[in-house]
Amino acid sequence: MPETMELAIREVGLWRILLAALVHVIMRLFGKRGWFYRVAGEKARGIDGPTPGTIPPYNEYATLFPKNPGEYARKMEEQILSSKPHLKDVKVIVIDANDLGVNIFGEKERTWVQFAKELAHDNPFGQGSESTPFLLCRKQD
Repeated sequence: MPETMELAIREVGLWRILLAALVHVIMRLFGKRGWFYRVAGEKARGIDGPTPGTIPPYNEYATLFPKNPGEYARKMEEQILSSKPHLKDVKVIVIDANDLGVNIFGEKERTWVQFAKELAHDNPFGQGSESTPFLLCRKQD
C-alpha cells in the first residue's frame, strides 16, 4: 500500500526498495517468496500498515519499525523484574508475527529466539480484530 511503501523508502532508501522489488519479481518467476523483505531489510519488514483490526487510532496509520527493539526488550524485562521480584524467569521479546511468518526484532538473550519463533509460529496474537499487542506465556509445571 502507498503509505507503507513511502515509509519503507524513507527508512531504507529508494534504491534499496527498487532493488528489493526487482529481486522480488525475479525470484517469484522461480516460485520463491519473501525476497522483497530479505533485500529491503528489517526496518522495512517491521513497518505495519493500517488495518481494520488494529487498535484505534492506529487502524488509520502506518507504523514504523521500533527503534532499538533489543534495548526496549532489555528495559522492559528489567522493569518487570524490579517491580515483581518474585517473577524470576521473565523474558521480553519483541516479535512481529503474521500470516507470513515470525520476525524477532528484539530480545535480551539470543538463546530464547528459537523458542519464541516456535511459540509464535501459528500467530497466537491474531491477525484480525484480536488487537493483541502482548502475549504472556509461562511454563507449566
